[in-house]
Formats: sequence, C-alpha cells, structure tokens
Amino acid sequence: MSQGLFVHAAWIAYLVSLLAYSINTGFIRDEKAQRIVGGTGYTFLVLGFASHTVFQVMRMLDYWHQYQAFSIASASMFEALNFFAWWVALIYIITEPIAKTRLFSTFVVVIPLVSIAYSMFDQNIVRGLLSPRQLVPALKSPWLNIHVTTMFISYAAFMLSAAFAFYFLLRHKYGIGIKNIDAKFSLDEIDVLIYRFIIYGYPFLTFGIITGSIWADTAWGVYWSWDPKETWSLITWFVYTAFLHSRLSWGWKGSRTAIFALVGFLSVIITFLGVNYITKAFNIEDPHSYM
Repeated sequence: MSQGLFVHAAWIAYLVSLLAYSINTGFIRDEKAQRIVGGTGYTFLVLGFASHTVFQVMRMLDYWHQYQAFSIASASMFEALNFFAWWVALIYIITEPIAKTRLFSTFVVVIPLVSIAYSMFDQNIVRGLLSPRQLVPALKSPWLNIHVTTMFISYAAFMLSAAFAFYFLLRHKYGIGIKNIDAKFSLDEIDVLIYRFIIYGYPFLTFGIITGSIWADTAWGVYWSWDPKETWSLITWFVYTAFLHSRLSWGWKGSRTAIFALVGFLSVIITFLGVNYITKAFNIEDPHSYM
C-alpha cells in the first residue's frame, strides 16, 4: 500500500477531529453532548495519529533497508512537516487527558492539519519527495535523529504556546472569545499555559542546538559554521531566553508575554521554513539545503 495513502488518511481523520472539536467548543453547552462530540474528536485524532505513525514507520523501514541503520523520516521538507505534525498530535493526545479539558482542542488540531496539507499540496515540496530519498552522507548519523527529534518537540511546544498566546490577545485586546472557554479559563490561567509550554520546549530547543552542533562536527568537521539555519536557530534560542528572563526576573505577564510568545514562534517559522526559501531564492550556500 502506498505510503501517501496513510498520510491522506491521517489528514482526513484530523479534519473530522477538527470539525468535531470545533462544534464541541463553539456550539455545545450540554455536558453530556460535550462528552460525546468531544470524545468523537479525540477518537479521530488518535486514528489520524495511528495512520500517521504507520507512515513514519514505513518510511523509517525504507531508510533501514537503504543503509542498515535507524533514521527518522526527516530527509526532505515533506517528511519534516509530517514528522512535526506527528509530534504535535502526540503531545496533545497525551496532554488532553492530563488537562481534563477539550476546550482548546480546535486551536491545536488545526496545526497538524495545516502542516500535512502544506506538505501534500505545495508542489515545490511534493515534486519528487513523496518517495523515500537516497540519504546523503550527512544524514547517515545517529546525531541527526537526536537533533531533529528534540528540535521538533520544542517546535511543537512553542506552536502550542503561540496558539494560546493568539487566543489570549484576541480575548484581552479585542474582546473576542469563545463562551465555553471563557467560562472555565481566566486570562491568568491561559497566561500560565503559554508559560508552561515554553518552559517545556526550551530545554529541548537547547539540547537540539547542542546535538546539532555535534552532528555538524561529525558530518562536516565543524561545530558551528554560521549558516542561515544555524544562525536563526540561535536567534530563536535568544528570543525564548529573553522571554524566560523577562518572566522570571522582571515579572512580565499578560499581553507582553503573549506577544513575546508569538514573536518567538515567528522566529521558529523562519528557522524551519523561511530560511529554506530565502537560501534558494538568493542562491545562498547552505549545508541544510538537502531539505
């Protein structure tokens, strides 16, 4: 069976999950109905994640057959976007039962949905990349697996913090909210969620940059070459370091930290996606150009 079918099946399941979650969050007041509709959203989220996991496993098996070593599916932008979406879904599947609320689910499930859609429909990404690639020597390193995994965990956490920050600002600055959410969560509680997801992602970002440097040394013989992606990853680290410093030392809360969280995730987007297009547009030499 084609690996692409599992990606499409995951996307459809995530879409059904998003619709169910949206109805549950925005329109249903009865608690029993919320359990049923919200449970349907969660079920389809798990089904989408399962189909997405099959794709990840099949792609990793392809790379195992190529060079008899384990490699996560991140050798192209198509694979990287799907790996990122997979991590977002996994983190939320774990988080929802712990948080004991489904009210923020709509803001979360849209993330893997859009990521997969972009990977499937942007022809600059899809052309020639739906099939497994022949791994270049730099990608045949266990350090790459550690680096990419830790970076994507941090990216997933930062995207969730940005989603909460976006809702915070809509409600705080413009009075736009969702009654079900507003009835159960104060702005202070949402502010804490923004902070907690950044606290969760920050150590992974730090460790990801360190392991990336080790991988660069094994692949190219230099720990840090100041190429565009390395530079922007460092800028991202400084942004979130400044966020934590302003929060812990200066006591910043509320709209200032929400804006900070959005700026931080904008830096993540530039690091993850923007740099690739910039280097191609201006023909800048970049060791990460295999993406």
